[in-house]
Amino acid sequence: ATFTTTGSHSLSAIYSSDANNAASTGTLVETVTAGNTTTSVTVSPSSVPPGQTFTLTATVTGANPTGYVQVYDNTSPLTSLTLVGGVAVLNWDYGSAGSHTFTVSYLGDANNLTSTSAAVVETVVTGASTTTLASSVNPAIAGQGVTLTATVTGTNPTGTVTFKDGTT
Repeated sequence: ATFTTTGSHSLSAIYSSDANNAASTGTLVETVTAGNTTTSVTVSPSSVPPGQTFTLTATVTGANPTGYVQVYDNTSPLTSLTLVGGVAVLNWDYGSAGSHTFTVSYLGDANNLTSTSAAVVETVVTGASTTTLASSVNPAIAGQGVTLTATVTGTNPTGTVTFKDGTT
């Protein structure tokens, strides 16, 4: 027999009799408890520049686990996700560099106990940038106006460019 619900199940086996044996009944109380689960989490890719999406995948194994998982970022709750076939997927990004340690906790259901994954790290790294400087006139004559143009390439660069003559 396969039990699909937890709790006490009153079972009986009834023998109807034959020419040589009388009818009889045997009983048993079968206690069915929620089963253990295992939760795991992966991130892909494990290192991204700011603003690039990565995928977090939580997987729960058990007796057809249903319900939700809670995603934690550095021990702070980030979001809850619904399990579909024991899997929940989150596409996420961060706007600035840093390290994020994720764990996932399965909240359990009627047939499955709670469980928590081991930690996995997502690193958001600042991408390389290149700055080029161009002059509208080179060489210039003393007193002549010169337009300087700085071009910064990288992953969506923003911020300030400071022009200097020597160290000033």
